[in-house]
Amino acid sequence: MRVSVSRRIGCDMLGVGQTRLIELEKAGELISYFEGAERRILVSSIYALIIKRVLASHPEEGPVPTGRRVPPPRGRKSPRILTPAQSEALERANVRRHEDSEKRKNVGGAGPTTR
Repeated sequence: MRVSVSRRIGCDMLGVGQTRLIELEKAGELISYFEGAERRILVSSIYALIIKRVLASHPEEGPVPTGRRVPPPRGRKSPRILTPAQSEALERANVRRHEDSEKRKNVGGAGPTTR
């Protein structure tokens, strides 16, 4: 296991860009040093930062409500409840469609063509 990594690998490990990594170094959250001309970051300080973030995002009291909307479950949808006015309108439309269908059957034609 490595003791230290380059800035580029440190960025990959934390999922941040180089600017954010340098900000974390300046804030003292990451321990770094020079090895020749290259700046190296201690892996233990990267792990310590990750652990600190995990503990901050998962408090002992349980998850903090975010106020985000929970999407509805996928799959079968629950039946829609119609208002009385919607039910009456749906019934009238069904009766009218049935009457139109019976008229077309009695006339013997299939109705107007679209050509």
